[in-house]
Amino acid sequence: MSKPAVDGFERANAGRVSVVRLDVRSALGNALAYQFQVRAVPTFLLFSPDGELAAKHVGIATAGRLASLLSEGTEGR
Repeated sequence: MSKPAVDGFERANAGRVSVVRLDVRSALGNALAYQFQVRAVPTFLLFSPDGELAAKHVGIATAGRLASLLSEGTEGR
């Protein structure tokens, strides 16, 4: 399960990232899933400070994968 990894990632990066969890069954979650073409749960989306989609990971993620995703999404910034 990704929840422990996400919780640890959130704690380790406090002040650097904001983690937002959305339920795709909610109206907002469903609308955003459609907008960003989320086809599986869990899906992790990383956005740049200017709101652009910077990286995406589909499936269960480890804390290491989330850190890697953050690095990928911040390259060149």
